[in-house]
Amino acid sequence: MLPTQHEQEAPITYLTLQIFGREFPYWNGIPASRFVLFLERIKFEESGCWTWLAGKNTGGYGAFSWNGRNIPAHCFSWMAFYGPIDPGNQIHHKCVNPTCVNPEHLLSLTPAVHLLEHTQRNPVYHQKRAEFCKAGHPLSGDNLVIKRSSDGYEHRRCRTCLRDWQSADYRRKHPGRDERTHCRKGHALTTENAYEWLGVKACRICHNAACARSYAKQHPPKPPKPPRTHCINGHEWIPANLYTFPKPYPNGAPRVACAICHRDGQNKSYLARKARYGKT
Repeated sequence: MLPTQHEQEAPITYLTLQIFGREFPYWNGIPASRFVLFLERIKFEESGCWTWLAGKNTGGYGAFSWNGRNIPAHCFSWMAFYGPIDPGNQIHHKCVNPTCVNPEHLLSLTPAVHLLEHTQRNPVYHQKRAEFCKAGHPLSGDNLVIKRSSDGYEHRRCRTCLRDWQSADYRRKHPGRDERTHCRKGHALTTENAYEWLGVKACRICHNAACARSYAKQHPPKPPKPPRTHCINGHEWIPANLYTFPKPYPNGAPRVACAICHRDGQNKSYLARKARYGKT
């Protein structure tokens, strides 16, 4: 029987409206015309839910105009049947149906308790903390695949189950490939040349050739550098003007520099030390 939520609280005056062959007690702070308009937008389901038939917001909850602004329809339902919502509280659906406005399916909870209720019944919350998939494979290490959807959410997947599903799908689309003795290009599928890919035989020679073509496409050869004729300061790069450092590169190649630039650098270093310390 309604109302029952405020039996122990401050007394609230209720009125009664008879419509659709039923009696509806409602809070006297709600105009009768507004309450009738609210009830006309409800479909009374056999499951007990009162499905909201009018407009909905982006979260899938019903929307109803009250005091010049749109509020969730289930919040208006709470106010109509139980009175004002306690300050800071949020209205929670026990039936997990966002379009339901049946006051018996609603609870007034604090934000912390409301979040806990949503978290405990949210499958994404449990999926993110699952240690094993439905088949019993561990969701960790190399067997864990994390995929990001277009809406930004991360989904944890089992690599073994994905591979099994891909293998079954490939076998369904390509029947009879296990009985082949040669690939499409005529290479024999021997023990040395064949390997298993998605549960069927594949040619290793063709696979290596495809990888080589892909690598060559992604890493085209760089054009050879033109022979060097001058250093960065414009001095000629000729044997008479080259200075070879005593210590070569780690690969054994000689370290060569412009002799004029090298001498100018040493002179600048000498003058800087002399100006700072007064000695070489």
